[in-house]
Amino acid sequence: MFQKIEADGGDHGGFMDHLDPNVKVEVMGHDHESKNTHHNHKAVADDFFGQFEWADWDSMKTQVQQVIGGDSSPWASVELVLSGKSKKGKLFNHECCLIVHFHDNEKIDNAHAYLDSKHLDDHHSHHRNN
Repeated sequence: MFQKIEADGGDHGGFMDHLDPNVKVEVMGHDHESKNTHHNHKAVADDFFGQFEWADWDSMKTQVQQVIGGDSSPWASVELVLSGKSKKGKLFNHECCLIVHFHDNEKIDNAHAYLDSKHLDDHHSHHRNN
């Protein structure tokens, strides 16, 4: 499935197509703008990805670095690199790790996202101040 995200591209790096409508995505961490819990597909799209209005999503590519688990287990840990640029041309190379659970419909129904919060906060600040 994660190789499919890599190949799909599209909106938000192809990630949204693989979420269950009732997904729960918890962005982990402390004291950063992206930390939050999103309780369905629409909230992930609007509230999580919506905060990245500065991103040029057409330029973003997702690369799967490593997957641990999956196969016969409904759980997997996935290391991803999302690279592209902002609408102002600033390069964006973001590494993150997701721990995900797959529902019976083979869609992700639960995810804990461990993001590079400093990297994201720096981009938020750069695009607010320039």
